Amino acid sequence: GDVYKRQVFTFLGNVSYAMYLNHITIIIVVMALAYPAWPLWGLGPTIVAVTLLLGLPFWRYVEKPAIRLGRTLTQQPKPVPEAFRASGSVTQ
Repeated sequence: GDVYKRQVFTFLGNVSYAMYLNHITIIIVVMALAYPAWPLWGLGPTIVAVTLLLGLPFWRYVEKPAIRLGRTLTQQPKPVPEAFRASGSVTQ
């Protein structure tokens, strides 16, 4: 029970920002495609489901690489080993 609960919360934590970024677009698209053919009570769960389903690939293919890139760009440059500096092949 506890492991499953942690996995659910980890998943929701991972996709929550992607859901936040995409939910308005998903609401507009679902409403444009399904309303008034679908009743309003059916649109809410559909919007939540679509937002969850699209949140995972957005997190994996957009958000995670962007975080990785940001960490790479903000790292301090590694010092050049003394042996390279002494040989004159690297200048600072």
